[in-house]
Amino acid sequence: MGDVEPLVDKFEEQEMQSDQGKSVSVVKMLVKLKNPVNHEMYE
Repeated sequence: MGDVEPLVDKFEEQEMQSDQGKSVSVVKMLVKLKNPVNHEMYE
């Protein structure tokens, strides 16, 4: 994937259930690629 830059203003804290049924805190985050993916890769 290469180097990424976190988009800190897009971080989102949530809670979800673990396999044991306990509530755990998780952070959902978006990142931006420092070098874009070449479109030819998808053709």
